[in-house]
Amino acid sequence: MTMAEGVAEKMAKDLGGKGNIVVITGLKGSSAAVDRDKGMKDVLAKYPDIKILATGDGQWIRDPSVPIMEDFLTAYPKIDAVFSHAEESSWGAQLAIARGNRCKDDIKQYTFDGSNAGFKAAKAGTFQADGNYTPFIADIGLRAAIYKLMGKDIAGEQAYQFPGRELVLPDSPTVVQANADEWIGRGWGDFEPTPDPCKK
Repeated sequence: MTMAEGVAEKMAKDLGGKGNIVVITGLKGSSAAVDRDKGMKDVLAKYPDIKILATGDGQWIRDPSVPIMEDFLTAYPKIDAVFSHAEESSWGAQLAIARGNRCKDDIKQYTFDGSNAGFKAAKAGTFQADGNYTPFIADIGLRAAIYKLMGKDIAGEQAYQFPGRELVLPDSPTVVQANADEWIGRGWGDFEPTPDPCKK
């Protein structure tokens, strides 16, 4: 949720606190989609002049996001930004924007996933922000489990609201053009970003 707050704050700042946005969620009802939506809405509560025009379920992938964005573009003549829960959904939205001849509208993209391709897209200015979510966090979880099985203490663990203990880790910063070089190579995946169809 805090990751979504970071991306939403960047979006609100870029928009000067006002504008029209559309949202492409992850799989409806999934915990990550719920948290990303809540984080965004918590931030937007401070910016009443940013309007959410419509929301669609992109299911974390590209294919459903293309027709969702096409529908948004048909329904709304002024869209300032897309807040999508996954990089794949953002690439789908960009394809729809290009196909709809709306590149001139400079619709900004705010997204999540933390892939190296996404970080490269942030560096190129294709994404204005990429929530820095990494599957490598599993390494820390596995190490903690092994330490427990070995009877070792884990530095920094604390009380938890449920049975057991928790280890609270610091948030990774939102990746934007200014800090992308620092993160490229630290994300996941070895594929290249989809070229921005509006920059041919």
